[in-house]
Amino acid sequence: MPPAYCNQAWTFTRRKALSAQSADVSVPRMRLSIRKLVYRFNILSLMLVLMKSVRAPKQERGSKSIREARRALFMKYNATKAALVVEDEERRLEIENEHQARFETFRRTVRLSKLELKIYNTLISMGVNMHAIDIKTTPMNSVELAMMIVRLPESLERLNSMEENDLGRFSDSMPQRPVYRHLESKRLNTTISAILNSRDDPLVLEKLSHLLVCSSVIPDQASFDTMIRGLAIKQHQGVAALIVVDSLLQSGLEASTHTLVNIVRVGVELRDANVLRFMIALLDRVESTTSHGKPIHQYFLHTKVVEALMTACIKLKEPQIYATFRQVFIKRNIHPTLSILVMEIRFGFLTNSDHIATDAWKMLKHMDESGVAKLTLKPCLWMAKHAERTGNIERMRDILDVASKNNILHQLKLELRRDVAQ
Repeated sequence: MPPAYCNQAWTFTRRKALSAQSADVSVPRMRLSIRKLVYRFNILSLMLVLMKSVRAPKQERGSKSIREARRALFMKYNATKAALVVEDEERRLEIENEHQARFETFRRTVRLSKLELKIYNTLISMGVNMHAIDIKTTPMNSVELAMMIVRLPESLERLNSMEENDLGRFSDSMPQRPVYRHLESKRLNTTISAILNSRDDPLVLEKLSHLLVCSSVIPDQASFDTMIRGLAIKQHQGVAALIVVDSLLQSGLEASTHTLVNIVRVGVELRDANVLRFMIALLDRVESTTSHGKPIHQYFLHTKVVEALMTACIKLKEPQIYATFRQVFIKRNIHPTLSILVMEIRFGFLTNSDHIATDAWKMLKHMDESGVAKLTLKPCLWMAKHAERTGNIERMRDILDVASKNNILHQLKLELRRDVAQ
């Protein structure tokens, strides 16, 4: 075995040889990379020289400079834009001429009177854009629609009673013409929508309703709801909407339940109790049956209307308004339904209106005794809470007796104990 110093010497000699070998290899690699860079640079230079030699002189190419080309492009764009503007203006004038020609044809056909022409001018002065509707998308021109609306007022006295700045004073001499009792729903709705979109003014729609009434034109239910929503919902004019309701009801049109609920909601949004009072006064003036022979309580004394009115009275803290509403129907011998009586007991408890809750309880008890309807847990519970709060022991005994007869006494006691625990 060789001594230890021999191994050390051998290791040193090997390391030295490896380092010399690596030094010899790195030098050629560096030279090769430098040669490649020089070669690539020469190639690029040669390509540039070739491109310059192949490129023709500026005069021989026959094209403009970059600035001139850009200027020419902008000039072409401006010319195209101007041509489009001119084309749009020509199209607009063509549409206006087409409208005018249709109106003149319609005018010669039906022989418009001075009164109708004055009303037409009045609609324009009110801000109604007669050319707002395109002919292609509308079955009839808006001018023709306006003319149909203002056909032959049957009651010239109502027209003459209007203010001069609204509709003007018109002559009483008018030729007799057929009365348009109903208009097509789509056409009238289109006109009303155009009037609403043309100007945000509640007087515009109110005057339109007066024109409808004075012209003896009765719109259908959809057109009527559109008018009411335009006043009551979009423009927040609850009282003005009820004036329109009053005018059209006198002409024989019925108000829908949805319309009355919307008007009540507007009164809540505006925090205006006069809207509710006006509505009740309107109900008091309307006859017991409509022009179609339909009982009035079927659409005025509706569950949704009564519920909306109760909610409005609670929010506005005006329980006497509902008491007035209730008296309107009691004096006509129109009694509320079972569901409305249950809501009245709850309303009497929430607003501390003892007379409303007592009257509703007496009616429900009479209905239960006669076998017309059976008392349930909810009215007994609300009435028991009301009797407990007022300290009326006799009424509490009466409620417990009725609950015992209807086999709901145990449930009633459980609910009362739960309320006390809460």
